[in-house]
Amino acid sequence: MLSASHDETEFPMAQPPALIIPKVAPKGRDIGFALGIVAILSILFLPIPPFLIDIGLAFSIAFSVLILMVSLWIQKPLDFSSFPVILLISTMTRLALNIATTTRYSFAWT
Repeated sequence: MLSASHDETEFPMAQPPALIIPKVAPKGRDIGFALGIVAILSILFLPIPPFLIDIGLAFSIAFSVLILMVSLWIQKPLDFSSFPVILLISTMTRLALNIATTTRYSFAWT
């Protein structure tokens, strides 16, 4: 017979070690990122129709508002650690659209 000193709280059952599965990024993420940068840079050199420039500007403004809302709602700064990369990509997109808009109108005046 067991005494009262050998109950479950004193000697808990051994727990098996937790299985740790590393998170691996999908392979297409790097290719998508590279294609996005190439698309942003192609806006600088290729003539873009006005409706695509309008869609791009609307997307850029909506993305900027999304970045602002996320940065206001986070609790800790490390929760939004990808902020510099996102800011760089959104700034490159906006600058490319501004240059495309300027070249579009400069060709219209000649």
